[in-house]
Amino acid sequence: MKFLFCDNSKAEIKIKASNSLDYVGRPLDSLATLNGTQVGLENWFLFEKNFDFSSFDLIWIYLDHRSLIPNWYSWPEVIKTRAKDSKVIFTVDYEGLFVEKQIISPRILNAWKSADAMHVITKLGHDFFTKVLSIPIYYTHVGRPQFGNWKWPKPMDFNSRNGVVFVRHTNLPSIIFELELIRDLNLKAIGIDSNPDAKGWLEQQAQCLRVEGQFFNRLDFNQYLKISNLARLGIENHLGPSRFSYEMALMDLPVVHSEKSEYGNIIWPKLTAKSGNKRSFREKIKLLNDKTFYRRVINQAEEICFNYFSPPACEERLSKLIENIMGKNKI
Repeated sequence: MKFLFCDNSKAEIKIKASNSLDYVGRPLDSLATLNGTQVGLENWFLFEKNFDFSSFDLIWIYLDHRSLIPNWYSWPEVIKTRAKDSKVIFTVDYEGLFVEKQIISPRILNAWKSADAMHVITKLGHDFFTKVLSIPIYYTHVGRPQFGNWKWPKPMDFNSRNGVVFVRHTNLPSIIFELELIRDLNLKAIGIDSNPDAKGWLEQQAQCLRVEGQFFNRLDFNQYLKISNLARLGIENHLGPSRFSYEMALMDLPVVHSEKSEYGNIIWPKLTAKSGNKRSFREKIKLLNDKTFYRRVINQAEEICFNYFSPPACEERLSKLIENIMGKNKI
């Protein structure tokens, strides 16, 4: 099978063999095992006329919502017109942008329905897109939430840990909720901003809400791990496939999360709270005062991360997904 991976988040045109290191941080790293061709299409309209998409059996399009090109959502349709006999599947980087609004424009729908299938990594995304798109919607995790040669810090002892760590994502109301929850519980906050341009934003919000703690702008990943490791627990009222729950699990740090958190539900099933419900979050947080329970949920998370997100497990799910898409043309 001849495989092509198209990525709209790259700043320059690139044609090269797929490499797992190019998939760091994405829930798609197992795609690198297909040993296909990888093409960055940030300068799409300068390049597409000279590229033979029809020579590939399977074309996987990864749509990064952070791209500055407004026509990124049209690529499945454009590529399919140039590769009518190829199987075209696409993944949207942040499904929550559409799930939260529960609406999608007719222009995007028309562009996407021309593809052969859509791949989603959240149950919420599957439920929503199944209603609005007529093409097959495949819900599965084909990669680990985080990957790379990071230096994971040694987990600290329970008694040495203090505070609640959280990360600001794109969902601002969730951050206000998390800050207010920490304040109401009289706990120490450890807030880390994921937005590189929002200097001091978290600290300003904390001051307005009278929340005590430490607040950081976007950090180097190893610094992020080192600082997070100081906390006793994490909280996440985030919608979608945030990697936070997975990263904290690798440091034995439990995460109380919303039922809308995809990886939280998988890794920390006993710590699922109702989205935006402070009482529900408080009840789960209080459970972690019990050292026996604390260790039990950590052990369960370790087992889930080791088995469910192991490279062989992810690659097996990828193989089954492609078999379904390609029919008899298996890998």
